[in-house]
Amino acid sequence: MEERLETAGRGVISPIDESRAVAALSLSAVADVTSSREYLTHHFTLARDILTKTYIILNHDERPTPLKEFLSTIEAAVIRSTLGVTGGSQKKAAQILGVKETALCEKIKRLKIKSTNRNSG
Repeated sequence: MEERLETAGRGVISPIDESRAVAALSLSAVADVTSSREYLTHHFTLARDILTKTYIILNHDERPTPLKEFLSTIEAAVIRSTLGVTGGSQKKAAQILGVKETALCEKIKRLKIKSTNRNSG
């Protein structure tokens, strides 16, 4: 029997449906400046809820992923995506992420993020 989850404002849906919803959230949709803030906030909330519930479900086995490791994985993915959007510019990525450029450089090193173009400008 398939496990079902309650999600904010969407009723009960299966983890498979939730995975499809997350996959549908593409960078092109985020980059569309004509998208309303409400629309993006709704999708952010949905993605956050899906991610949180998926983490909890996956951690019910004998080998759970420690929260710190899980959060590092998410942080690395956000940084990689932001660097992709900025064409590798760490300066622009730092501005988007709301961190100092030096802090971003430290995170890139700590998380071992490889970038083909590590521009600072």
